[in-house]
Amino acid sequence: SQLSMIFLALGVLYALIRRTLFILYPPILSNGLFNFIVMQTLFYLPFFILGAQTFINPRLKALFTRPSPWCYVGALLGFIAYRLNQQYGSGDAWMFETEYVITMVLGLWMVNVVFSLGHRLLNFQSARVTYFVNASLFIYLVHHPLTLLYG
Repeated sequence: SQLSMIFLALGVLYALIRRTLFILYPPILSNGLFNFIVMQTLFYLPFFILGAQTFINPRLKALFTRPSPWCYVGALLGFIAYRLNQQYGSGDAWMFETEYVITMVLGLWMVNVVFSLGHRLLNFQSARVTYFVNASLFIYLVHHPLTLLYG
């Protein structure tokens, strides 16, 4: 769909930024602080923006909570491509750039898989499910700032 093409383009853009940095100043990619703050932020920013838009846009939310067979197939094929790239890719070629493109699109497709399954399996009134979901959200939201603070 259109969203897949956008995330594919964002993955290619991110890979180009990384390759440009690798060509112009390779030591910057060995800097953990730069990688963690700049590169990880650039990579995950589209997902955060998409999450915020999904929260306020019911049509977008419905897109992710409705199962999409193409996303299921895409997620499976993306996972296979990711594993093959990890197993057979050599670190001196385009392995990392290929990984980022695959991961960007795979992340989008997995959002549909996880959200649609979660919506279908966990969308009922239960104190246990409510506790589990709230605890999971709390851990998810808190671990990012704590990692930045103590990392």
